[in-house]
Amino acid sequence: MARIRGNHSFDRRLEFSCVVEAFMGKIWKRIALVMLVICLYSQILSGIVATAQILDSFIVFVNPQRATYALQFNQEIEFVNWTAPPIPHEQLGVCNRTREIPFEDEGGPGGPVISMGYVLTMLVLI
Repeated sequence: MARIRGNHSFDRRLEFSCVVEAFMGKIWKRIALVMLVICLYSQILSGIVATAQILDSFIVFVNPQRATYALQFNQEIEFVNWTAPPIPHEQLGVCNRTREIPFEDEGGPGGPVISMGYVLTMLVLI
């Protein structure tokens, strides 16, 4: 940044894209901006998904039935629930290697699911 004309003592406010443009040109500036937006977008999406999964786990934890709920979109919209499997007391806090997938349809491919954790996440973010 100090090599950019007029910024030898960091007097100017410069963004990352300005530095790329100064050294590599306008095309690389646009490429860098597109890559930055894609990176930020992927971080936001993964954060939303992780938060929704944590909220679903919290719902299972505080719910006496040890269940969470969702809307599933097949041919029609249906309200589905998932109950956590029972865990023996001696295995609490231990990572078990069971293949538990919430809202998985045993009869075949299920439709897209909007879980209660996702809905709560969206209510907080909006």
